[in-house]
Amino acid sequence: MSNGILSVDVSAFLKSLVGYTNAFDYSIINWKDSTLGGRYNITYAEFWTDYSGNFSGISNTLLYYFSNSAKQLQDVYGSNMGEFVPFPTSTTKAKFLSDFNSPTYFVGYPFSLSFIYSDAIAEVEITRHEQPRDINNNTVGGEDSGVLTPDHALGVNRLMIGESYGATVKMVDVWLEAGAAAVLTLFEATAFEDELFSDASPLTTVGIAETV
Repeated sequence: MSNGILSVDVSAFLKSLVGYTNAFDYSIINWKDSTLGGRYNITYAEFWTDYSGNFSGISNTLLYYFSNSAKQLQDVYGSNMGEFVPFPTSTTKAKFLSDFNSPTYFVGYPFSLSFIYSDAIAEVEITRHEQPRDINNNTVGGEDSGVLTPDHALGVNRLMIGESYGATVKMVDVWLEAGAAAVLTLFEATAFEDELFSDASPLTTVGIAETV
């Protein structure tokens, strides 16, 4: 370590903090799931011959985020999950945490979309928007919306969709927007007119499958 730079792999420790038991009861619009991710900080101290340093303190502001997820090998951004983190001043929309560009909702079974509710939007009112479509991709009825619960910010959230769709609805476009009700002064207000989350296309489309 002649250059004085030390690298630390914290993945093994972080893996012990997550799990695969789903405790979401699907009763609220969004819920922070600690098994899907969280925040962490590192404390360290320096020791060498005839010197013993003090451990650094744990910061409550300079925190790192982690998610219980995996990316493809040789992904253009490596293991960095920046594509999935929303930044209000960015022109690039964040992605939902999903294995599929168009996930399927099976009627009568639990279903949720996951997203990163980051500190960048923690104090801004976030709304879920939906636009139902029929089998020919025509819009059915008007757009629906619901306000997210800010108490579950700062972590990976499970997001409920509206459900209870009519028989003609076969797909639902889902996206999140940041409203101007609590715009932080350090952000430009115009930035909140665009959706914060989407897949590679402008929206995440959920397919609907009937079950018997």
